[in-house]
Amino acid sequence: EKQQQLKDLLEEKQTSEHAREQAAACNQSASKLQLLHERQLLLAVLIATRRTNATSMTTLDASPADNGTTIEVFRDALPDVGGSVPQLEGFQVVRGSAKWILVEPALGAPMPLGVDTVRVNFAIFHGSRVVIAASDAPFQIGGAAPLRGWDDALRTMRLGERSIFAFPASEVYGVDGNASLGIEAGATIGLDIQLLQLTPTEDVSAYADRSLLKVILTHGHGSETPAGGASLQVLLSARIEEQAGVVAVRQPLGTRDETIELELGGSECGDALRLTLGSMRRGEVARVEVRAPYGVEPLLNLSAADTPYTLEVELRGFAQPRALQHMNTTEAMRHVERLKAVANRQYASGEKAVACSTYARAWHMLQLPDRASASEAEGA
Repeated sequence: EKQQQLKDLLEEKQTSEHAREQAAACNQSASKLQLLHERQLLLAVLIATRRTNATSMTTLDASPADNGTTIEVFRDALPDVGGSVPQLEGFQVVRGSAKWILVEPALGAPMPLGVDTVRVNFAIFHGSRVVIAASDAPFQIGGAAPLRGWDDALRTMRLGERSIFAFPASEVYGVDGNASLGIEAGATIGLDIQLLQLTPTEDVSAYADRSLLKVILTHGHGSETPAGGASLQVLLSARIEEQAGVVAVRQPLGTRDETIELELGGSECGDALRLTLGSMRRGEVARVEVRAPYGVEPLLNLSAADTPYTLEVELRGFAQPRALQHMNTTEAMRHVERLKAVANRQYASGEKAVACSTYARAWHMLQLPDRASASEAEGA
């Protein structure tokens, strides 16, 4: 009798678990159907905008009254997609593409700028078919993107926001569409994207070519940055991503005993390190991705021309150089030698016009009146 009771209890438990699994599956299916319905509705809205007068489209800088009027126009022009029509308060038209905010961001949440790094969940879809999807995927603004218009879409979003965008396929894949994906030029492409993480990133390269991308790990103090010739105290490490793993190179970040003292722009300071340190504040810790064309860093014996590497730098402190008119002969000659070293590197890298300008500055220093004593001049 007890065995039968236990058997009945076990069957009841299994039946209950099965019922819960079925309910969860039904809820998941309902959520997917609702998402599909919302996506189809937004695509229908975009098609409606293309059939109406362009002057009636809502834009980011339109007045609230215009937005309300335009939404009603879209609502009346919608094809029959079945079910009730959701509210369209979050609907916008951004540079010719439709945007519909599904999840509002927090008030004052940051927006991607410049070359910031982001992590997103996204899905690109055509009708009810998902073309590509990924979760927690990293991207950089202005870098490689899964479709044309990606950066413009991200720049309209805030951290935590989830939105659906709709683009004409001709804008995404060109006038012929994408035959390999079965997408015609006249079709509409949808992008469902959620902005999960935003990392402010700064391009500190000489020509804004993304060869030096800096991420601040710890913000520094004040606003002062070191000038050329400043005496610096830094902690420095570098690593190279290789197939076998991460290789540590020279001077790891650590205790105060590992602090390196160097001169900004001096012989021990290559261009990548010079530009990085010149953008930092006291106490700042930063990670920098270094790529070609930057040459050898003397302290690390690394060259981005051979392989990209990552710098991690802490600027512990610095002392600015004295103004030229206050330098003695020894200090002036050190300044000339530093300018000459910079000019030599510029000339070697093919920047001949810039190198000539730097050589001219060094030559001008040599022509300044001697402000030193005789003993200082003899020593120099």
